[in-house]
Amino acid sequence: MEVTVKVYPKGSDWRKWDLHVHTPQSSLQNLYGGDWEAYLSAIEAFGNEVAVIGVTDYCTISGYEKLLAYREKGRISNIEAIFPNIEFRITPETQKDKGVNIHLIINPAAADHVSRIRHALARLTFRYEEQNYSCSDQQLAELGIAVAGSSSPERNLREGINQFKPSFERFESWLRNETWLRENVVIIASNSSGDGISGLRDSGLLAVRQNMYRLVDAIFSGNPQDRDYFQGLGSDSKAEVIARYGKLLPCLHGSDAHELAKIFRPDHDRFCWIKADPTFAGLKQILYDHSRVRIQKTSPNIKTPYQYIEHVRFTDRSGKLLFSDQPVHFSPDLNAIIGGKSSGKSLLLYHMARAINSSEASEKIQLTKQAVYDELTNIDVEVMWGNGEVSSLHGEDSRPVTYIPQLYINYLAESSGRHQLNQLVEDILFQNDTFRTFATENAAQREATLRSITARIGYLSELRKKYSECIKEMEQYGSEKAVSEEIRRQEQKIALLRKQASFSPAEEAQYMALRTRADDLQSRRSTLTDLAQASASLTESLNRYARNTVQSLSEQLRVDFPLPENSSFLEKSLRHLEAGLTSAVVDFIAHQENRFGNSPALLEKIEKESAAKQEKLLPLSVKITDQETLKAALGALEKEKEKLRNLQQLSERRRSISQEGNDTKSQLHDEYATLAGLYQTYTAELSKPEYHPAGEISISASISLNTEKFERFTGSFDRRGNMNVLLGEMVNAKGEYVFDVTGHAKIIAGIHDRFRNSAVTPSVRKGNEDSDILSYLFDDCFLIDFSVHYRNDDIIQMSPGKRGLVLLNLILHLSNSQHPILIDQPEDNLDNRTIYSQLNDFVRLRKADRQIIMVTHNANLVVGTDAECVIVSNQSGQRSGIENNEYRFEYFTGSLECSFISQDDSGRLNAQGIREHVCEILEGGIQAFKERERKYGL
Repeated sequence: MEVTVKVYPKGSDWRKWDLHVHTPQSSLQNLYGGDWEAYLSAIEAFGNEVAVIGVTDYCTISGYEKLLAYREKGRISNIEAIFPNIEFRITPETQKDKGVNIHLIINPAAADHVSRIRHALARLTFRYEEQNYSCSDQQLAELGIAVAGSSSPERNLREGINQFKPSFERFESWLRNETWLRENVVIIASNSSGDGISGLRDSGLLAVRQNMYRLVDAIFSGNPQDRDYFQGLGSDSKAEVIARYGKLLPCLHGSDAHELAKIFRPDHDRFCWIKADPTFAGLKQILYDHSRVRIQKTSPNIKTPYQYIEHVRFTDRSGKLLFSDQPVHFSPDLNAIIGGKSSGKSLLLYHMARAINSSEASEKIQLTKQAVYDELTNIDVEVMWGNGEVSSLHGEDSRPVTYIPQLYINYLAESSGRHQLNQLVEDILFQNDTFRTFATENAAQREATLRSITARIGYLSELRKKYSECIKEMEQYGSEKAVSEEIRRQEQKIALLRKQASFSPAEEAQYMALRTRADDLQSRRSTLTDLAQASASLTESLNRYARNTVQSLSEQLRVDFPLPENSSFLEKSLRHLEAGLTSAVVDFIAHQENRFGNSPALLEKIEKESAAKQEKLLPLSVKITDQETLKAALGALEKEKEKLRNLQQLSERRRSISQEGNDTKSQLHDEYATLAGLYQTYTAELSKPEYHPAGEISISASISLNTEKFERFTGSFDRRGNMNVLLGEMVNAKGEYVFDVTGHAKIIAGIHDRFRNSAVTPSVRKGNEDSDILSYLFDDCFLIDFSVHYRNDDIIQMSPGKRGLVLLNLILHLSNSQHPILIDQPEDNLDNRTIYSQLNDFVRLRKADRQIIMVTHNANLVVGTDAECVIVSNQSGQRSGIENNEYRFEYFTGSLECSFISQDDSGRLNAQGIREHVCEILEGGIQAFKERERKYGL
């Protein structure tokens, strides 16, 4: 008989189930007063809050049948599904003299399930006074009469049900012999000490108690201690629970409502949430995957709507019937896209990635050299997010998404993918708030140091230019020795002329005094002129560098400040500081200008006194007979003394420039050492245990040389020269770079020292300025290389399969990003055992926090991970026996528990359930699966 199956295209979803609700027909503890209308209205008042009801009666389904009749008339249509729940009480009794409650929840899918249940119940008997009574309404009433005497039909039935307590052995034997019932039932037992299995005496009934646990599929209990114990998380380990009871057991809970006020209201708000289609097949999933059931107040679905994809819709304007405009639905959790070869799996994933973040998709595709489906034109793709927002293929906005196309994991593991691997690891590390704060500050300090290095190099270039200008100017005057010798010769000549003029001692003394004073005035004039020029140079430097220095200080303070960058307090404080520093510089410049403001007056005074002394010297000079000779000698002497003064000033200036250059050079070396130290601090930070949350996976970092950057420096020289002499310890005998971050700054300083020594170093190529070469030498040529270790093995040394597993662990497990991750065939290079034992765990852990959509050909990654939604992809003509309805590419979505085969035998994609597609595509079909099972001897 054909069964109509409703398909839930979003797959397994968390819904509230109440599998223990009695009806006004229930015979025991009934407080409804027989008011069915009030009962139905109470259920309808809850709207869609509860999806599934277990309609509970003792030993019968009469109440279920009556509710089914109401449902066929349109009542309680807000409920997705109702299951018959038959409650039995079996012996031996508990310590509180109550029968153990065991529930049978039965599959209502078959059209004749009611008659099948009644026939099965009629074969369950209870013996009283040598008479067997079957579990039918009539026989139960007869049992009541036999025990308590005849009364009203209701009381007769109630008494019979109260007395009908078959032994566990008879109950178990009956179940095992009922073939249809055994295949369509979930057996649940109470665990309370009053009427549950735990109430049986430990001593004499231990074996019976263990047999009961082995029989049942689940436990009715909302007690957290019970939930933990039966999952092996309590006083007994998983192995011990399995050894005693044959398996771990999930716990379910219900309201056990016997009155209107209790309907859908379990004690302590311990609601039962099940992640499955609201079908019997969905219920059975919790037996295979206990994580599908939770007992708690609020829904376990905690994902933020804007962080997961609701559906994807194609808009096809090609006129070629490529895609339907019907949405392709997704679960917020794990989605598996399956299908035959070239069925449109990767096509769907790629277009989703492009619609969400085109740059992410393009970058990954380019790196892995995958297909981009350029032939599909006039197609748009709209991605609908959980909050109703839309990302479009032709839209301008982009959102975060992680897209992992085929072979991308392989690419990361290769040397060419080193940069992307480093970026991936750093992105993951940056999700740790402590590390992000540290790394951001460390990067800002490196940037500030690089700015200082650039400024030092610029200043060195200016000093070198000034030094060259000074040398050229000195060359115009000759050497200081030659000038001094000429001064001595001229003074001897003048002395001889004075002697020939027969100066008196008084005149000689007067002449010498006047001459000394004139020389002193000349010296003062030169000193005053030099100081005024120095003050002007200082003012010029302040005007040039003060603003940048204040700005650099302000940027560093922003990094060190513990408040956010947009803090108004921070902005006001920094503006106040900048204003104060700027004001201080302005005041200093004003002070200097004021200090040397009277220089022109002083110079004028010196000039007047100097002229007066010259007038007094003139009469004495007249006494010299050879006046022309004396005048020429005095002029020559004055010129030479002026030369000497200029040479001495230039020599002092050259020495000062040289000292300033040496100081700047030392500062440059120190700042480069600071830069290297900041990188070492970065790698040292990563050794802290709080940055290694994955247990067996750890991350470390090392510093390497960016040879591409450094070779801009070596490329500035003529390679025909001896580069090894210039580079020194930087290269080995083979000419290979030797790098150790701890001593690298010292080696660079040595290269800088040798750089200007043209006697031993290669010549500089034409067109390369010294400042450019130094910029290359002191550039940030450091690279941070992350090393990923799994169980103390470096990822680089691992096999491709193991390496891919670890990288997927990084992407799936360590990352705490909340946006979706789209993965194409993560099973590449992995064997099935590794996928089942390790990769499945990674996926299961992450799907709870992050939507995962993956293309796969591996059954373990669909069934083993318990994918919430399976998207079956098909292209016309690509899969034997399956055809699309109308379009070239079609997609059929649903949960693993969605199972059916249409009787129309159309062979269409939607003519069979998801389970059938999974088995056919991933297992080779039911026959192939069973054949393997037989060969394995399982």
